Amino acid sequence: MKKPGKKQTYTLVELLVVVALAAILFGIGLPAFNTLTKGNAMTSSINEVAGKIKATRAYAVSNACYTALLFPDSADEGWSSSSSADSKLRTAITNRTCRPCVVVPRNNENEWIFDAWIDGEGWLELGKSVIVSREAKCIDSSEKNCGGFAYWSKVPSQSELTNHGDITLRAPVDCTYSVDVPRSYLVEGGNSDKVTFLRAIIFRPNGQLVENVVLSLQEGAVIPGSSGSKPEVVATRDVPVYHALGVNKFNGKIIYYTPITE
Repeated sequence: MKKPGKKQTYTLVELLVVVALAAILFGIGLPAFNTLTKGNAMTSSINEVAGKIKATRAYAVSNACYTALLFPDSADEGWSSSSSADSKLRTAITNRTCRPCVVVPRNNENEWIFDAWIDGEGWLELGKSVIVSREAKCIDSSEKNCGGFAYWSKVPSQSELTNHGDITLRAPVDCTYSVDVPRSYLVEGGNSDKVTFLRAIIFRPNGQLVENVVLSLQEGAVIPGSSGSKPEVVATRDVPVYHALGVNKFNGKIIYYTPITE
């Protein structure tokens, strides 16, 4: 009968070498994994927003009504600074979500009145660390801009969006395409006061947009405001990368632009 062989053991130095190599490999692989995860979240968010735009348009056509896809922004007006429910919801949806609704035009399509949420459609939450930009690329000052959105007189090409000499990043301003939503439709126990959502994509019953739209997504975060103040929207990259989507006014076609670095 053979004697069992001597059991192999490892020295402390060998174990320390293995641990060191594992730490090095982990350090190399973690950033790549984080980059991959963020990339997947951005791609998923872009596709989900595009899908929601298409669904909002389809509902307008099939039900012969005006629809709007609302994109909450920290500049939206009418939230109660003394309501904890308002503060909680505002932080949860600001620059992180969108939701479709039915609207009614007033004043020759210069004013939009909320009518009802679309059945079965809640707030679409973007992927982790993805926000709707609060800034928009614009060709020139004649284009109407509402922070993160640009309403264009025509659908821009990739080169127009990235290479025009007068492109600037501009702060949010009031725009024509805002929608007033009664607080009672937003928070439980809310009154008849209205919250004005300053950014919306609006479709007519024939499926056409009121105006061509470009919006962009980027990596960022929403920080809750203190004492009822509005949330703060911040970019999480030193050099922001904008992932832009364009929507054609006439046929609702979605244009996917190559990411733009500021």
